[in-house]
This record gives sequence, structure tokens and C-alpha cells, in this order.
Amino acid sequence: MESILKVYPAKFWHDEVVIIGNESGLHKLKTIIENALKGVPDSAYVKETDGKSYNISCKMHTGDIINDKLPLHYEEEDIDITDEEREFLSKFLLESK
Repeated sequence: MESILKVYPAKFWHDEVVIIGNESGLHKLKTIIENALKGVPDSAYVKETDGKSYNISCKMHTGDIINDKLPLHYEEEDIDITDEEREFLSKFLLESK
């Protein structure tokens, strides 16, 4: 089974980050997170729904996470997302609560 994982970033400062995947994709994400929690950085190749692969990585930060000035996970400018994608995400989030 293909490992599908979609990561939708926050649009603005306090927006939700959404991760949607099939079982295989979510298991890969779980594995790399568990390894990172053990102090072992990990990554996995997963696919977007258009079939293109990408690498997702996870590493535990052991320093001062507040003062190390890590880059923000959102953009100051508007992130391109279609109305159709926004509607799907809204429905998905309502169904999962």
C-alpha cells in the first residue's frame, strides 16, 4: 500500500496544522516520531495524493526551544490553498471532533 501523508501548514499565527494520511502513511509518521523521542532523528518517504514522493523528517530538539529562535511554522504571507481544499479541511476537522 502506498504511504499517503498530507501536511497542511497553518495559514496564519493561530491556525490549526492538519495532518491527514492513510494507515500506512500515519504509521510511518508514528515510527519517525517514536524514533525521534528516543533521540534518533528519522525520516521517511511518503507520497502526496498526486503520486509525488517527498521526505518527512523528525528530530527532537534538546536545547532551549523557546530561545533558540527556530523558524516559525507559518508564513507571514497568505499560503496558497484553494477554496475546495479549505472546504474539505473544514469538513474533515468538524467530522473528527
